Amino acid sequence: MPGLFAYLPHLTANKSLLLPEFKISKGRNNVTFVIGIPSIRRPIDVYLINTLQSLIQGMNETEKTETVLIVCITEPWNISYEKKIILDIIQKFPKELDSGLLEVITPQAGYYPDLSQLKAGLGDPHERVKWRSKQNLDYAYLMLYSWKRGSYYLQLEDDIQASPGFIGGMKSALSGNYGDWFLLQFSTLGFIGRLFKSQDVPKVMEFLFMFYASKPCDWLLEDFLRVRMCGHGDIWAYCIHKIRSVARLITPTLFQHEGFHSSFSGNVNKLKDKSFGTGAKKIFFNPPLSGIINNLQAYSKYDIYALYNGDDIFWGGNPKAGDVIDFIFDHPVPLARIHIESGNSEHPGDIIREASLEILPDEFVDGGNLTRKTTPFSEKEKAANIKRYDFLPQLKNLNDTYHVLGTFNSDGAFIMDVPPKYGRILILRIAFHSNSQTWVLIKKMELHVR
Repeated sequence: MPGLFAYLPHLTANKSLLLPEFKISKGRNNVTFVIGIPSIRRPIDVYLINTLQSLIQGMNETEKTETVLIVCITEPWNISYEKKIILDIIQKFPKELDSGLLEVITPQAGYYPDLSQLKAGLGDPHERVKWRSKQNLDYAYLMLYSWKRGSYYLQLEDDIQASPGFIGGMKSALSGNYGDWFLLQFSTLGFIGRLFKSQDVPKVMEFLFMFYASKPCDWLLEDFLRVRMCGHGDIWAYCIHKIRSVARLITPTLFQHEGFHSSFSGNVNKLKDKSFGTGAKKIFFNPPLSGIINNLQAYSKYDIYALYNGDDIFWGGNPKAGDVIDFIFDHPVPLARIHIESGNSEHPGDIIREASLEILPDEFVDGGNLTRKTTPFSEKEKAANIKRYDFLPQLKNLNDTYHVLGTFNSDGAFIMDVPPKYGRILILRIAFHSNSQTWVLIKKMELHVR
């Protein structure tokens, strides 16, 4: 069957080339976190030892027993360098190696295809294409070796600083209300701090094998998420919203990039994660959506999803009596607080007027589930591009199902703590009750969950 050997056909006749050339391991398995750290020789500085010290010092004794750090030194053509780094690790981390917390592996040179035959792409010189293609193969090899060893797989690089208590930070994120997530991101940079459920790692690994010569690894991960989440013809803002619903950035971030000299000869990398550290402001996420029904025509890039994602404002054409904006959650959520503001300093008159904020609790929905709409779309739904979002609630009772929480004030704002009696809510609706002479600009929307 097609698979790894279709992408690396030179391994077909000698599958043993997938085995490590060298390995120090106690075979620790069934841990919570497997942390993969690929390492390559740099022209000037070596950051690996500092990275390992930062990670080990950032864990308490209990966390050390539920974690395994796997260092993969990917310099099979430079045996003297590999030996030097391995000896340095043995001398500095004997306790961690003996306990099984730390492992070291090196791939065989024969694992790699002939990188000199790669075609140039993306405007990169041939040497850079070789470098980024090998990096993809390094990451994929480490995933292949590591993914079954624990519940979660964390991808790092060898030039990072870990926040003290980073294991606790990841556990806290795992207990959060992030729905059916695919990826938790504990850094804003590159491929650093990407946490996957172990059962999902083979999907990413195979994608890297499949397209290793096409793009850098972080670009490939973005492509993978687009393929996974975005439908054909989806507007870009909606596509980004769906990706963010499964690829969550967690702040404050837990890993900072420290390397200055890149492993690609002659390059320097000054990038820093500005949200790293306990003092960083926490990024706010609205609950994941199944879709939005919006009767108002958006102007230019100011789409309703851009507002909901926190990327921009929503700016739409004149609302009419009976128009609605329905935010349909992908599962019923217990809303605690709603904060919506409209108008801004440049367009102070473009506020929400004579409108109410309404909710549909899941008690009025058939099982609280979303079912495919089978009745024809109305002209208003067609005008709202509802064809993009064909999952709508199957209501038990069409009469008196929405509860009115209140009306927008004279400033076009709605700020309210939602009473617990309403339970879990499937749809949040902005309902317009009169024709407006002005457009509507919504500048802020935050929905807090209990």
